[in-house]
Amino acid sequence: MSGKEAKAVVPKLRFPEFREAGAWEERKIEDYFSVRSSKRVLQKDWKTHGVPFYRTRELVSLYNNEPFSSEIFISEELFSEIAKKYGFPSEGDFLVSGVGTLGICYQVKAKDKFYFKDGNVLWYKQNGGIVSSFFYYCFHSDQIQNQILGQASISTVGTYTIQNAKVTKFLCPTVEKEQQKIAHCLSSLDEVIGLQAKKVQALKQHKKGLMQQLFPAEGETTPRLRFPEFREAGAWEVKRLGEIVEELQDGNWIESKDQSSVGIRLIQTGNIGV
Repeated sequence: MSGKEAKAVVPKLRFPEFREAGAWEERKIEDYFSVRSSKRVLQKDWKTHGVPFYRTRELVSLYNNEPFSSEIFISEELFSEIAKKYGFPSEGDFLVSGVGTLGICYQVKAKDKFYFKDGNVLWYKQNGGIVSSFFYYCFHSDQIQNQILGQASISTVGTYTIQNAKVTKFLCPTVEKEQQKIAHCLSSLDEVIGLQAKKVQALKQHKKGLMQQLFPAEGETTPRLRFPEFREAGAWEVKRLGEIVEELQDGNWIESKDQSSVGIRLIQTGNIGV
């Protein structure tokens, strides 16, 4: 794609050293990646040990950095045969969910060794010319995600196909150092978010432990842990909910035609506590 054909855009926020670096250009994924699927692996070749074989569900866990145990494997021999003939995902490549939960993107790490299910997962094999970690953040931008959802909505099955992936567009700075700087900035924020998430999880576990101590266990009337000033206050009383609540009633049914995105908030089961 030539500069004349490309749509040029300048971001509102830019690092000072790149303010004179020219506009970003609109590119297609196929400009930087070979989009493909995997070599088909038949179910009869699935094993209970060997090289992990990932589907969309495992891809989602990888993306969310959640621990999981592989349920399906293929033999080392089959993996070596496939890798020799067709290649396999390597560092800097991406795997993208194309069926079910669409648009989940996992950036392959250097230590990864696995194969994946054809059809369900797309393989973006990097051809060079773009910083891999920069593209990772591009992929999660509204620009790309909206295209994925829009392309899927016109399909009866709701899939993100290889052909759709190839022509998916995104904006990209022409200077590689700017790509690197953006990726470094956002990854630093991700590291901070990750550390904070661990702290929050630790606090939740601490709170859970405290609640188990501050409330009487089932069948008991005195908590195991009590504030000093209440240690002689006697046992807790057992009461029925009706004794302390004036009235229990259901809310009125609101039909979907009367619901709106603005106005007074409608509390439903799914958003209680949110």
